[in-house]
Amino acid sequence: MPGFGELLAAELLAAIGDISRFPTAGRLAVASGMAPVSRDSGSNTGNRQRPTRYSRPLQRAFSLSSQSACVRVGVVQRQGPLVDPAQAP
Repeated sequence: MPGFGELLAAELLAAIGDISRFPTAGRLAVASGMAPVSRDSGSNTGNRQRPTRYSRPLQRAFSLSSQSACVRVGVVQRQGPLVDPAQAP
């Protein structure tokens, strides 16, 4: 998966623990603090805020992976297909 290396994947697995705690991807996103939480009440609708209770290690792993994927995709878009540096001419 783009953005995840060996070390970051290990951090993600350690932060998740037992994956059966999250029956859906949405539950994992909420637990990591990456999905906004609705704070609607009465006629006030559309109020979405960052959750106050979330796993800091999960959020760190997802944030770093997204940053890494953005950098990696930017390189691929500028230079064309990804080439292994060891096999480059």
